[in-house]
Amino acid sequence: MPFDEETEIQRKILRLLRAKGGLWSEEEFTHIEAGPLDLARHMAILVERGHVEHDPVRHCYLLTARGVDRLNELEASE
Repeated sequence: MPFDEETEIQRKILRLLRAKGGLWSEEEFTHIEAGPLDLARHMAILVERGHVEHDPVRHCYLLTARGVDRLNELEASE
């Protein structure tokens, strides 16, 4: 069953975070070319849901255990 666009984008963000070892610097994130997509909004949703943690001291995003669980759920339903 295909995901809606929002879920698909968030799944891709979680996958990228996992591929980067669970840590993504703010600088790297803000330099992604995403065309018309508002990646910051999608990242904010993931932070709000507890799937990603924003560390303002280290200026990075961290994949949480809850985010790993959500990604596993999404991948299992592919």
